[in-house]
Amino acid sequence: MFVNTLAQKTIEALDPAARALLKKPVTAAGTRFSFSSLDGRDPETLSRLICSAAAYLDRDDSEDEDEDDGDCAFDPLSLTVFKSEGGDFIVDADLAVGGPTIRARYESRWDTLEISASWGSDTAQIYQPRGESSYLKDQLAACGEM
Repeated sequence: MFVNTLAQKTIEALDPAARALLKKPVTAAGTRFSFSSLDGRDPETLSRLICSAAAYLDRDDSEDEDEDDGDCAFDPLSLTVFKSEGGDFIVDADLAVGGPTIRARYESRWDTLEISASWGSDTAQIYQPRGESSYLKDQLAACGEM
């Protein structure tokens, strides 16, 4: 269920890229998602949060990594894995802090990913359901399976 507490005036003041994502929630790489929550009053901040959260779905830093060092390109600030006795797991990752805070949660039982981006009282949450995939979802699933 999508919860939108934004005023129409705030939505109209979003930058073109954020408004385009609201109309059609698909990244430039073709990754589909949906919004689960939008809350705030500052259109500039909300635009940044919406675009940042969506960008993390496809963010692949492997091109920036030295291939000889064998390091994984996926390098969250923190990563916590919770495993159940039945084999299901939840992976929580902090992806960015110090500007907007961006966190991700992958739940294996439902094969879902939620990304929360916040700055002050402005927040944007996007959701990727079962059946949809992204680079971030795949990386978090792999971390939980280790």
